[in-house]
Amino acid sequence: MIRIEQLTKIYPGRGADHLALDAVDLSIDKGEIFGIIGRSGAGKSTLIRCLNRLETPSSGRVLVDGQDLSTLSARELPRMRQRLGMIFQHFNLLHAKTVAQNVSFPLRLAGRHDRDAIDRRVDALLERVGLSAYRDSYPARLSGGQKQRVGIARALANAPSVLLSDEATSALDPQTTLSILQLLQDINRELGLTIVLITHEMSVIRNLCDRVAVLDHGRVVETGRVADIFLHPQHAVTRSLLAESGTPDEGALIQLRQRATGPLLRLTFVGDTTYQPLLSRATEETGLRFNILQGSVGRIKETPYGQLLVEAVGAHVEIGPALAFFTRWNVHHEVVA
Repeated sequence: MIRIEQLTKIYPGRGADHLALDAVDLSIDKGEIFGIIGRSGAGKSTLIRCLNRLETPSSGRVLVDGQDLSTLSARELPRMRQRLGMIFQHFNLLHAKTVAQNVSFPLRLAGRHDRDAIDRRVDALLERVGLSAYRDSYPARLSGGQKQRVGIARALANAPSVLLSDEATSALDPQTTLSILQLLQDINRELGLTIVLITHEMSVIRNLCDRVAVLDHGRVVETGRVADIFLHPQHAVTRSLLAESGTPDEGALIQLRQRATGPLLRLTFVGDTTYQPLLSRATEETGLRFNILQGSVGRIKETPYGQLLVEAVGAHVEIGPALAFFTRWNVHHEVVA
């Protein structure tokens, strides 16, 4: 488990200091995939680099399994970092070394294994990331996705309990991104590894993470389960990020309100109810008819969801029975106009 308490990072400047992190509080559970999202300059990279003390916080604490990293000596810190593997945005591979040599580098640096043990570990890791055939290749011959797979294998070399991912897919095309996300999800399931992932892409959070924190100007403005944050965002920054990723924004809702003649309801279906014909059942039971104005169906990690914006229509619209119906079926509903 990772606990971040009042974490603050200030960079001194000539004119004025820059507050990169402002009293951040977070708790990351063992075995979960935790996402941190925000725009450029929000403090994401600073935060994740504070987790393994590549950056020294100005104040506050980071505790990994109860151990305060700020109390570690210069000798103890490298040992702790072996428990915190890191994947970098631009791969950070050693171009003069082969794939196998890149993966074996942290093992040789640790100095705890003989050559045969290192070779066995490297072979197992390369098979795990699908690069056994590239063992003796150099990074210049690899695609971006293959380079990132080498980076993942290297990060796993010392069998860490936590994997930190710093914008690991932002330099990749969409198809390669999906394959890397699937690999990380498989690693999380098979090894029970905690993954902390920072990104500016909502699609990455939706496809991979269990929980998410939204960062803005160094502060956590919203945190919770990914499904809750995506389907019921509370903060303006979160809503803006969702709008940029294709989720209907408030401006579109205002236009729909102006054209509607009956009450507008936003309905959210999660899990099995996503595939149930609940609107037609609601019509049969209540006599109300519904005009679908906007809608989407998708998946948040492995959970199906649907969101509809509907207009209740009829000569004398009374939506109370409809709201009771949706409550009974565990459909989240909100009257928006």
